[in-house]
Amino acid sequence: KQNTELAKLRQELSKVNKELVEKSEASRQEEQQRKALEAKAATFEKQVLQLQASHKESEEALQKRLEEVTRELCRAQTSHANLRADAEKAQEQQQRVAELHSKLQSSEVEVKSKCEELSSLHGQLKEARAENSQLTERIRSIEALLEAGQAQDTQASHAEANQQQTR
Repeated sequence: KQNTELAKLRQELSKVNKELVEKSEASRQEEQQRKALEAKAATFEKQVLQLQASHKESEEALQKRLEEVTRELCRAQTSHANLRADAEKAQEQQQRVAELHSKLQSSEVEVKSKCEELSSLHGQLKEARAENSQLTERIRSIEALLEAGQAQDTQASHAEANQQQTR
């Protein structure tokens, strides 16, 4: 009778040991997965920060160029206005009319070119800001996914702890 009980206890011990090994393996795998996910998350966060820094630098460079072009445009417009005034005054001086008219045309071409460049830079700045907004949204999404993953890991750990306590 004792041998039968001893055999049953050994069987039960073997079964419990097997369960322990399985659960330990599952726990080890979950820990590896969690660490892998954390590493991926850290990599993504680093990439996002690098992209943000790059986009910020690009945006700052575009903003600086936009300001330069705006100043150039103001100078060109001032120059254009001055040349126009000179052309009106020079109507009496026929020899200078042709020269001033040529300068005026050149100035108008430059103004048009600067206007087009300014318009292009406005578009680029708008695109950079839109990309920045998209990156911000991606960061928020990644952070939400990370929080959800961590919450799942915590839930799974609590559930496993509860199961072990009930045994």
